[in-house]
Amino acid sequence: MATIGFIKSLRFRIFLAMLGLVILASILIALVTVYQYREEAYDYHKERLQRKEASIRDNIDYVLKNTTYPLETQQFPLIFKNKIYEIKDIHNLEVYLYDLEGNLLKSSRASLVRDTTDNHMPDYALAGLQNSAEKHFVEEFEEDGVKYQSSYSYITDGQFKPLAILNLPYI
Repeated sequence: MATIGFIKSLRFRIFLAMLGLVILASILIALVTVYQYREEAYDYHKERLQRKEASIRDNIDYVLKNTTYPLETQQFPLIFKNKIYEIKDIHNLEVYLYDLEGNLLKSSRASLVRDTTDNHMPDYALAGLQNSAEKHFVEEFEEDGVKYQSSYSYITDGQFKPLAILNLPYI
């Protein structure tokens, strides 16, 4: 009977209520922290992709200003013959250049055998880029549980005439 009196005592019920509140508060704090961390990581990666893209665009503009080739879409494989690998090494990011129809012009992915699987950019990305007011399209997708972002934007000449499409895949 003494244990029943102990369980029914006011002191024990207050202790259990406080213990429950502390556990509930700890769980809620953990959930909010995880959510906030994920949001901050997402924002960080989005902003980092924008910074990387701006830096790569500056490098591309510099190469285009200093080339002796005419600024035409057909000349991009020659203009960026070796420069695309330098850009990749500097920024540690793969770089793909497509013509305005979405056909691959030049890739920073070095291979001995020509890869024919990625010779055309996805149609939805091409349409998204063409329909975008700011002429910039970011694709977010997931492969094998890893989230990726891929940025598409136009490379223009001095008169803002589109010459090619820049694609930057990013984890």
